Amino acid sequence: MLQQNETIQKAMGVNLQHALNVALLLLPENFTTTELFCKITNLSYSGDVRMRYAENPNKIMNIVAKNEERMIRLYKTAIELKSSTLIQTGGNMFRHQKSEEEFLSIYKELPKNLKQQVGPLKSIENLPYQISEAIRLIVSRSSKAQV
Repeated sequence: MLQQNETIQKAMGVNLQHALNVALLLLPENFTTTELFCKITNLSYSGDVRMRYAENPNKIMNIVAKNEERMIRLYKTAIELKSSTLIQTGGNMFRHQKSEEEFLSIYKELPKNLKQQVGPLKSIENLPYQISEAIRLIVSRSSKAQV
């Protein structure tokens, strides 16, 4: 168990912001909080070899369903930091500005290792696929080491 201190809390905040940024690049312009948190949760499991064989196919939805209220509180600050382009349109619905400028702005904020894995940016239209594949490869490498 990590001892909570300022350094750990700052790192956790940065990690939450990175996860939100990746999810925003992968989600459509309009989405629900459930879709947001499923996309974020899926980041940890995409490419995991165990998901193909041994895991419940509903694992992501089950995690989110049991923890959505906690996730809302956890991501509250990260979401507020995006308030200029991420708008809550009512209840559990969000709208995110999907302009090329916004895509590039979010992409620049991604972790260096992810951008290196993505490689040269081919096009904005292809960016969600490139990011999904890069995350899949990163997770796959570490999951194979755990099997």
